[in-house]
Parts: sequence; C-alpha cells; structure tokens
Amino acid sequence: PRGLGTSSYQNNTGRSIQVMLSIKISASLHDGDVYAELSTNNTSWTRVMHLSDSDSNEQMILIVPDGYYYRFPYDKATTTTLGGIYYWAELRDNNL
Repeated sequence: PRGLGTSSYQNNTGRSIQVMLSIKISASLHDGDVYAELSTNNTSWTRVMHLSDSDSNEQMILIVPDGYYYRFPYDKATTTTLGGIYYWAELRDNNL
C-alpha cells in the first residue's frame, strides 16, 4: 500500500499520470507539514507542493511524467498525528 514518508513511487506507465492525495492535517500539530516531491533519478528531489497545518481535509494533485518518481514526505508530525490518508489515487488512461 502507498504511504507518506520517504518511500517513493515510479511512474513507469509510458505516459504521464495524475496523482491525487487527500489527507487530514491537524492544526494542533503546529507545523505538521506534508510535501509533494518529484525526481528523475530517485536521488535528487524537487519540492512541487506543500500543505501546512490547517485542521481540515486537504488535497494535493500533481502530474507525474513518465519515468519520474514521486513521494509525499512530511515533517514535525507522524502518520498517526497527521490524521490519515483519505484517498490516494493515480489516474491512468491506458486507452490514449
């Protein structure tokens, strides 16, 4: 199963995919942040999105080019105090 942290996932579909993450971040965490990062080599990462403590359900939607890696690292929080992942989806259209 998919998870937050330093685990990375490679898009090897031959096409770009859309990735959507819906997560709860509690305002009581004070700086419990979640990021979206992309990499071409799974070593050097570029931060492309950032969610901060908001005490609400938040979403990240990003396009991951073919061959790229993506991950959702976090800091100053744990997966328990983040409140959990509501949805994690990869949109792929194999018919295009």
